[in-house]
Amino acid sequence: MTATLDLSNTLGALLIGTIISTLLFGVTCLQTFYYFQNHGSDRLLIKLLITILLVSETLHTVFSTYSIYYYVIVNYDNPVTLLDSNWSISAEFAQSSVAVFAVHIFYTRRVYYVSKKNVPLAATIFALALVHFGTHIVLTVKCFQIHLFKLSSRVVPYLGTSLLLAAATDIAIVASLSFYLHKNRSGVQNTDTLVNRLILHAVSNGILTSVLDVLVFIFALLYPQNMIYIALYQVISNLYVNSVLATLNSRQSMARAGDVTKISFGVPRSTFIPDMSTSENGEHKSNIMQPTDTGIRAIASEP
Repeated sequence: MTATLDLSNTLGALLIGTIISTLLFGVTCLQTFYYFQNHGSDRLLIKLLITILLVSETLHTVFSTYSIYYYVIVNYDNPVTLLDSNWSISAEFAQSSVAVFAVHIFYTRRVYYVSKKNVPLAATIFALALVHFGTHIVLTVKCFQIHLFKLSSRVVPYLGTSLLLAAATDIAIVASLSFYLHKNRSGVQNTDTLVNRLILHAVSNGILTSVLDVLVFIFALLYPQNMIYIALYQVISNLYVNSVLATLNSRQSMARAGDVTKISFGVPRSTFIPDMSTSENGEHKSNIMQPTDTGIRAIASEP
């Protein structure tokens, strides 16, 4: 009787993770195209960030695709290769560290402005992001130094620390944005509608990435000898990058929700109060929102 090798939790998991990651990369490309088509007036710094994130995700797709190609095509019918980690898997950790750190800086900047330049708060979140980046670099070095699947128990502590720090940073960002946005409720329906949408957007982005970070850690801790945690990990940077793009591309819909003429994300601007000035025909323009210094516009601005 011929023995069969079950590859469902190794190559099968890696293949599924690669497919999902590639689909999300397609979403990234679509969102990037939409961004540059519709937000050409944004600051050069933001455009540079989006370009860096797109290049990073392109490399991520190349690395993940080569990983599955290496195991399934190059080493077809050679299951012994599953005992060793291919360099492209280790390279994914390096790529992810850069992408996630850039995203955390973007959101830290938003916290800084929506909190009316609360330096201690922004510095704390930045410190968390920086420590996470550092541990991720150490993790990447360890992955290149040892055989990931043979000695994965040596990698799990570094991976776990990095993932939990990433989740902690996400939660700190979500909590800060939600708190300061809630404080800026004005009682005006249009403004409060905008605030509610901004809070929902921040929470949904942060919770999704945090939950995935924790899931990767759990699977790495419980099943370090298979590739399920690597399959889940492949999707992490996709979610972070798409969250930034969705944030920037949702400005027009946010503006319509708040009845505001222009909204953008991340720079110091003001919020809105009803303008009760009189138009040329003598009618009040109470439905048009004008800026004040209360801070909501800070999270909804990025020219």
